[in-house]
Amino acid sequence: MDKRTLARPYAKAVFLHALAQNKLDAWQNFLQLASFLLQQKEAQDYLYYPNIEKNKKTAFVLNVYQSIAKQKPEESYTRFIQLLIENKKLPILAEIAHLYRYHYLNHRCQMEVTVRTPHDLDETTKSSICALLATRYQKNITIHTVEDTALIAGLVIETDVEYIDASLKGAVETMLERIQC
Repeated sequence: MDKRTLARPYAKAVFLHALAQNKLDAWQNFLQLASFLLQQKEAQDYLYYPNIEKNKKTAFVLNVYQSIAKQKPEESYTRFIQLLIENKKLPILAEIAHLYRYHYLNHRCQMEVTVRTPHDLDETTKSSICALLATRYQKNITIHTVEDTALIAGLVIETDVEYIDASLKGAVETMLERIQC
């Protein structure tokens, strides 16, 4: 099973819990910070070492959270990290955080979109793309642009629900696939 499939029920459960407790922002911050921590090699070396007790792993994650966030972790954070460690699901925390963010933004009628282009986009073009996508998805759109010179011309739009390839590179690849079939 892929990480997204494994993470989906955890992300949904955390989102529903946060929504019921009116703590969507707090959970968003906790998950992003904990996910960032688990991407660090030193943290991975410690947390994935089999001889370290589970309660020490939980304490490590929460202590790092407390030192960075400058606030004591909530009891529900502790239970959540304990659950992930107990079920050997700590490695999917980044995917849980990503899916939680999707639910979080969706709840606020927002969407983040990545637009890859071979050159930087001017503000007028960004605004036009934003308006088109806002109409299409009925959400407020936040665009993140990435320069990708391999595209040659055009653009690629990536969301959590759709991938739109309107690049010259994509058109050439599609044409080559059709020729080879």
